[in-house]
Amino acid sequence: MNLQNRLRQQNPELLDRMMKIVKGPPPKPKPETPKVVTPKVEKPAPKAVTIELKRGTGIDLTKFFNSDGISTEANRNDADFDQWNQSYPAEELPKAGKLCKPELPVCFVFPSGEPKAKNNVACAGQTIPLSGKRKAMHLMVTATDANQEAKIAIEFADGKVEKDLKVTDWCGEAAFGEKVAVATKHRVAAEPDASGLFMEEKSAKIWCVTVPLDAKREVKAVKLPFNAQIHIFALTLE
Repeated sequence: MNLQNRLRQQNPELLDRMMKIVKGPPPKPKPETPKVVTPKVEKPAPKAVTIELKRGTGIDLTKFFNSDGISTEANRNDADFDQWNQSYPAEELPKAGKLCKPELPVCFVFPSGEPKAKNNVACAGQTIPLSGKRKAMHLMVTATDANQEAKIAIEFADGKVEKDLKVTDWCGEAAFGEKVAVATKHRVAAEPDASGLFMEEKSAKIWCVTVPLDAKREVKAVKLPFNAQIHIFALTLE
């Protein structure tokens, strides 16, 4: 019998103390590396780019334009408003800039019809910044491929509400009580056999649609629907 076994039988406590001395003290735990937590820096919400008008406050939509619905005599193929290369003739539309008509509730900022320029927002869920306490949002808007109905979300400082957006086809007669903001005598239309374009004697319209707001609440933004057949040319807050 070796010494270790004899000690285990005769004096186990002494054996335990001896083994601890031989093994040495237990290793010290490694200090934990402190985790570095990088605070999240929230990006400031985009601010509305406003244009003061004689009646109302225009919102600059230039950076949101993603569709070309206006063509010039020099190149009718420049635009494609409805996937058929059809468009408004630029020479029958107002000039770019401030547009005020007595029959409309507010003034608007009408876009440019220059070649290769985008001039309207085909709705695809974009969020457009707004500002201030306003009683109404007025849109210069139209629809392609028949009348269109959708929902828009108005974002206030203290919550959101959904509103109906109903828009008549650009070559129809007002189906939802809209006012005519702009109307041409002709439409740049596709030939029936798709061989080219011609000036069709059909009035093409851009409507004025009013969306009521709560004037006691600060409006922050409007989220557009996912419906590319709804086209917004201008937006004014009142």
